[in-house]
Amino acid sequence: MPSPIVYFQIGATDAAAMADFCREVFGWDVGQPDGAVTDLDTGARAVDPNDIYVTGSIRQLAADAAPFVSLHVRVADLDATIERAVSRGAALLVPRRDPAGGASIAVIQAPTGHRFALVQL
Repeated sequence: MPSPIVYFQIGATDAAAMADFCREVFGWDVGQPDGAVTDLDTGARAVDPNDIYVTGSIRQLAADAAPFVSLHVRVADLDATIERAVSRGAALLVPRRDPAGGASIAVIQAPTGHRFALVQL
């Protein structure tokens, strides 16, 4: 099974400016800030055949923080994906978590330094 992106987060030191950029450049609907997080609606309703509604958010960062974009990738088998990633040089930053009633998640860092959240529904 391919592994589609199911969620993303944009970290910005000026969340309002980033929200304006996303609205004006991509046509995304921007929600009202809820604390440090603002929800984004990209307009994507389904990705065939997985019926995934891709959502995202902007996180307000401290002025001295590095901006980032974080991708959450849906995988069919979280443990097998972690094993494949680690065998190819990735570091496991956040071990598998299985919250009650939620998706299982782990965070890896590719050998290139890029981080990915892995999500098993």
